[in-house]
Amino acid sequence: MTLAASDEVPAGIIQVPDGSGVLEFNGRLVAEASTAVPGKPRWTEIRLYAVTDGTGRYVLARTGRSLVYHKAEGGCSRGVRTQAASLPAESVPCQYCKPRALAILAMLPGSSVSAETDHNGAEVCESAGDMLEKLKMPPEFSASNGIGSAYSEPALRLLDEAKNSDPAVSAALSRVRRL
Repeated sequence: MTLAASDEVPAGIIQVPDGSGVLEFNGRLVAEASTAVPGKPRWTEIRLYAVTDGTGRYVLARTGRSLVYHKAEGGCSRGVRTQAASLPAESVPCQYCKPRALAILAMLPGSSVSAETDHNGAEVCESAGDMLEKLKMPPEFSASNGIGSAYSEPALRLLDEAKNSDPAVSAALSRVRRL
């Protein structure tokens, strides 16, 4: 999200897009992880923020990103109509509806495509333990995919970074469960 100069956010104030607007709070970034891989046009970013108001709360922010674009007419019915000239140079045509190459579209005045957009979500977590629960994959997903962990690979990377920079996350991850 780009802010105008008059809309600058004061230090310590975090603004996170959450799909229905912007969640604003006093906080600090604890950890972040991404599934971005060179050559892959879609990826997910996860960020964990500590709310610094003394409540012990956290904000878990997730963003699905994409560089894929589709035919504006007769394509995959995905994305938002966008002027082709405004797409980033690294944009990738959909492999299914096969729109024209960006270089060709850029030469056609006024040409448009359907560009996939970011999908944002943010969850307020009441504690580090609550954050761990909200970060878990649904049981049916982890079981059906043969994943031995309740957490996705990027979530595990996020937690590994978070436990080294936040004592409450480290304590929640070290909690002993007794039978």
